[in-house]
Amino acid sequence: MDVLERLKTQYRSFSLRRTAALLAMALGVALCLTVVVISRYPSPDDPLTLGVTGTSGANISDREHLSAVMGHDVSALELTVHDYTETYSLYISSGTVADALELAGIELGEFDEISIDDSAAIHDGMQIYITRVRVEQEYEYEPIPFQTERKASESLLVNVEKKIQSGVDGECRYTYDVVYKNGIRTARILAGTTVVKEPV
Repeated sequence: MDVLERLKTQYRSFSLRRTAALLAMALGVALCLTVVVISRYPSPDDPLTLGVTGTSGANISDREHLSAVMGHDVSALELTVHDYTETYSLYISSGTVADALELAGIELGEFDEISIDDSAAIHDGMQIYITRVRVEQEYEYEPIPFQTERKASESLLVNVEKKIQSGVDGECRYTYDVVYKNGIRTARILAGTTVVKEPV
């Protein structure tokens, strides 16, 4: 009987430990899922998500510039940035066009154009247009005709010619800068001429 009672006691103890472990595991999984849901879907009233809205409807947060973001404050200045295929509506208290672009996370390339000088002060209702400019190079090759040179010789009879060396055409390369604005080809400019091979 003692052995049987001891086995029953051990089984009960094992069963309780197993139940406790399963409960702890379930609580851990539930906690992780809650954290993921909260971090992935922030509250719409979160001040860090107010201020800049893109065409996709998703809010763009910028903690470094939170002081400039006015959210629903009616005293904030509203301006719109048109960046090629994207449009951003911004609310900012003050600053320059460059400040607005930085707030929206927009970077300009080497050849990109902006409709308003980036040092200009912003004002309510301002419309800023950015033109994305890309420059590619194209090459064209043309032959350079060789020149025929004739020399008199006393060793030859009159009206008799003898070829000393065959002529070979040279080659010239023309380099063009092709300009694309917002994906549309707008210009083709001769940038340079190079003699690739001299004629013989």
